[in-house]
Amino acid sequence: MAQRIAGLFTRQIRRSILAALVLSAAFGASGARAGTHLVQHAQVPVPVRFDGISFRYGSSMANTVTAKIFSRLQAAPTPPGAVFSFPGYIGPFNNAILNVYAVQALNQDRFFRHDIPLLRSMLRTQPSLAHVTHVPYILFSEGRMFFQTRFRYVHFANGSGIAFLTTYGLGPVILTNHYYPLKWVFEGLTNDGRYAVTATFPVRDPGLPNTENPAAHVPNPYAAYLRHVANQANRLSQDAFVPYLNNLVLLAESLDLHPRNLPTYWK
Repeated sequence: MAQRIAGLFTRQIRRSILAALVLSAAFGASGARAGTHLVQHAQVPVPVRFDGISFRYGSSMANTVTAKIFSRLQAAPTPPGAVFSFPGYIGPFNNAILNVYAVQALNQDRFFRHDIPLLRSMLRTQPSLAHVTHVPYILFSEGRMFFQTRFRYVHFANGSGIAFLTTYGLGPVILTNHYYPLKWVFEGLTNDGRYAVTATFPVRDPGLPNTENPAAHVPNPYAAYLRHVANQANRLSQDAFVPYLNNLVLLAESLDLHPRNLPTYWK
C-alpha cells in the first residue's frame, strides 16, 4: 500500500512539473540587458485575480502587479475603473498599465463614447488588417499618435480586441528607447458589450537608439522619419522587442473579465 501511494505521489509530481513546463513554454522569455544584447530569460505565468478580473503575466515581465478601483475621476480625462500597474516592469519606463472600465461609465462622456461603436463594429466584422493604418482608440493619448502598426486581433475568454504598436507626443521628437519609446497597445470589449479593457506597455525596439543625443536634430521631413520607424518595427521579429510581443499577446489572451464593483458613472 505504501509503495502504491508513493507511486501515485511521484506520478502526480511529474504531472505537475510537466504542466508547469508547458505553461512556461507558452510564455517566451522577457529579459534583462547583458552588455549590448538583450538576454531574455524563461518565465512562468503568474496569475492575477482582482474583483472578478483575471489574467496571467510572465514572471520576468514585472516584479508584481498592483490593482485598485478608482470610483471618481482621477486626472482628466481618465475615467473611473480598475487600474492594474506593473512595478518593476522590464520595458522602458515603469509605467505599464492595464485598465478595465464599465462601458456605461465611458458612454457618459462624448470624448470616450465616440470610438466605442467603431471598435465594436470592427471587432464584430474583423476586416483584414493587411492594409489598415489606423484603428479606433477609445481612450485619451498623451498627444497625437504618430503612427499605428503591427495590428492583430486578440481573443480572450469572454471578448476580443485589437493590439498594435504606436507612440505619441505633443510635437515632433526623436524616438528612443529611453524617452519616447514605442508602445504596445491593446483595447478590447467583452462579448456582452458591458466592459472595455485597455493596456499600454512600452517596449524596447532594437532599431531605436537607447539614449538621447543632445546634438541630434529632429528629422525633416518628419513624416518620412515616422514611416521609416513604423516600417522597421513592422519588419522585426516579435522576439526582437523587450518584452517579447507574443508575451504581451498571451497576457491579453488570458483575460477573463467579470468585474463585480466597477463604477458605472462619474463622480
